[in-house]
Amino acid sequence: MAGAIVESPHQKGILCPGQKTVEADDFVILFERHDKMHGLRMVHGETIQNRFGLFHHTDVIGQRFGSRVFSRSPGANGSGFMWILPPTPELWTIALPHRTQILYTADISLVITHLELTPGKIVVESGTGSGSLSASLARSVAPSGKVFTFEFNAMRCEKAGEDFVMNGADSIVTIAERDVLQDGFELPPDTLADAVFLDLPAPWTVVKSARAVMKPGGRICNFSPCIEQVQQVAAALEEENYHDIRTYEILVRSFEVQKQQGAGQVGKSNKRKRQEKQKQRAELRGGQSGEGKLVTKPYMEMKGHTGFLTFAQLLHDQIN
Repeated sequence: MAGAIVESPHQKGILCPGQKTVEADDFVILFERHDKMHGLRMVHGETIQNRFGLFHHTDVIGQRFGSRVFSRSPGANGSGFMWILPPTPELWTIALPHRTQILYTADISLVITHLELTPGKIVVESGTGSGSLSASLARSVAPSGKVFTFEFNAMRCEKAGEDFVMNGADSIVTIAERDVLQDGFELPPDTLADAVFLDLPAPWTVVKSARAVMKPGGRICNFSPCIEQVQQVAAALEEENYHDIRTYEILVRSFEVQKQQGAGQVGKSNKRKRQEKQKQRAELRGGQSGEGKLVTKPYMEMKGHTGFLTFAQLLHDQIN
């Protein structure tokens, strides 16, 4: 069964940056902490409650993006606040409800770069999952491009469609419930894609179908967690006359800059270490010199493997 989400009358959201003030029915990101955010449309009379207290949408409407909104009643941590942030695909990736494993910014940026996405291009995606990548694809091809995304799971398809309407991506994104592993891709008549993205259990089985809906010179990307899947995809791409087949793995390593007070850290309690770190960060923010020196070091923990990204291109003279 295929079907498109009806376009929303709202022209604001993740595709329209630059708005200064929150208006009624706007989509905003409410920042609780760096790894916990909420993406919501602001409606008079509605509320949101968390450990910082009860927040009224009415108190957000009329505020400038980047300002704080305070709770009206205390939460578990007493009276608190959240930051009001303008919606972007990057923040939406953090805030969205996870219905599947998602792609994050590092992988997404490589996908968009190597697929050479620019305004006006047409992109095919399968499967949609939680819609993390879909939002970034939509921004890359807006305002005149189109994203056709397919999801075989009915519940995920419905929820992702609702999210696209809420965050404003639905003017670019058309989502359909379809099992492309069995039924292949289906686009509107006389429509061919500039790029295709695959995130499927057996992507090598749809390489031929993907080629059938691509323009000459189109680019394809496959995301797979296992190297055995990569091998099968590469073999299928070569069989279908794709060239320049390349696979990447992105590992993100974060560094921190802090003031070192000497060698007395060993043996201190965790609480003491935390207090000293907070003091050091406060001094850095305030520009205080203090004793010690600035040191840069990697975090002891880092995010590991997410998946392999395989890219290829179909040349003009290689189409049968």
